[in-house]
Amino acid sequence: MGKTDERQCDCPIGKRMQELSDVCNPVKVAEFIKKSVIGQDRAVEAVSVAYANHVLGIITGAHWIRDHILLMGPTGCGKTEIFRQLREYILKNPVCSQKIPLVMADATAIKADGWRGMSKGTLMQKLIDESSAMALDRKTAGKMAAHGIIVLDEMDKLVSPEFSHGVNYSVYDQRALLGMLDGVPIGLGNDGAAGTMRTDGLLFFMTGAFDMLYEARRNRRKKPIGFADFQLGRENGIKTELIEFGMLPELAGRISGVESVDALTEEEIYRAVVESRNSCIRYYGTLLEPQGFTLRYSPEYIRLLINENRDAGLGVRGISSLLSEEIKRKEFVCYVNGTRRIDIGFADEAEPAFIEYAGM
Repeated sequence: MGKTDERQCDCPIGKRMQELSDVCNPVKVAEFIKKSVIGQDRAVEAVSVAYANHVLGIITGAHWIRDHILLMGPTGCGKTEIFRQLREYILKNPVCSQKIPLVMADATAIKADGWRGMSKGTLMQKLIDESSAMALDRKTAGKMAAHGIIVLDEMDKLVSPEFSHGVNYSVYDQRALLGMLDGVPIGLGNDGAAGTMRTDGLLFFMTGAFDMLYEARRNRRKKPIGFADFQLGRENGIKTELIEFGMLPELAGRISGVESVDALTEEEIYRAVVESRNSCIRYYGTLLEPQGFTLRYSPEYIRLLINENRDAGLGVRGISSLLSEEIKRKEFVCYVNGTRRIDIGFADEAEPAFIEYAGM
């Protein structure tokens, strides 16, 4: 068996598949994303598998079903960060031919032809521009764009009914998106004069809070529920509720999977702002260290900050913003006083309570 495996690895296909296993292994993709996204393992893994299968379909030339996925969950829980990290993983890919362009856009900006907002052609042009920045030549860029990834945020606002003079304009916008999912050629640019682009090779990810759906379910059932109720095993029920929410049945049918992205616990928020690869503490510690600054933080202080702002709905971004403002204020004071130590904590806190950032 071992000799057979060696012979297979020596042939072009064997070498190609070995290379492929290093490039789009979903476990490796998920491990990369999880260094920055805390507490959303299931959603990260679903996205990683969809991306890996997309790449496999491109490389092998096999006819594949694109796994368009919808992530549902409250603001500040890491939905957008998952795709930022996926894009970073793609950009760090050493194999140029597998650098699939990924662009993010607000779903509510996509309007039916003739309506105000981002046209479908503008979004496609954005994908081509991203490909051109990654590719060595124009021909390669075109091939990359044809198999790109589009992430649409605020999907709940796109599908929520929007009536004016008795007409639900949300239906027109959803149909515009539906055409893209179905592979309808799209004219490039605002007027389509720059040519057309096929969309049947694109992979779509969608995100949204769907707060109104959450409230409707809670009121109907007369008891509190969490987004943990949205499990993949109950996908048919979820899609029925999405249709009741306002999503076109045809659009719901194009979505391969619906994954919940739960609100983070206080401990998970703490880990995200202190320990993750893109954490606020890590960012400023690394940024200020070359200038001779020492950044110290109090875990108790940060945990209290998280606890006091939970009811306000501040997630990782909100807490990071508060810490960022405090660090920058104290950084300015350090320059004025000629000191080089920034302490993030209570004013009267004892020395042992502080932890010094020393690189991670």
